[in-house]
Amino acid sequence: MKNKSQTVRIPRGCLWKASTPCAQDASGKKMYLCWPRIGDNMSWLKDVQEVLNAGDTPRYVTHQNGKFTWHFKLSCYHGGEGWWYDWDSERSIDRSETYRLFIPRNITFHPDYKQGE
Repeated sequence: MKNKSQTVRIPRGCLWKASTPCAQDASGKKMYLCWPRIGDNMSWLKDVQEVLNAGDTPRYVTHQNGKFTWHFKLSCYHGGEGWWYDWDSERSIDRSETYRLFIPRNITFHPDYKQGE
């Protein structure tokens, strides 16, 4: 059973998606990298901090993309910087491409973070 207290929610329009795939499986399905944007709505980072403050790990991520909700599940912890998530094909709609999602532990580990901005 999915625990909502372990879920990070990325708001609509707040997910950056790579324009080129990082991998392709034997069937030809392409995988793209993605992560939440730094910007006006950083509620996803608040979710991360709430999960960590509760002594837990953010195991699930959801993202509202149009009329569909994308679901991700924890794949691995990345050396103190954050977590990688796999596309949850059991909970998400079937797509011709999938996504591998990175969620940083804090803003300084975000791929787009630039010190002094």
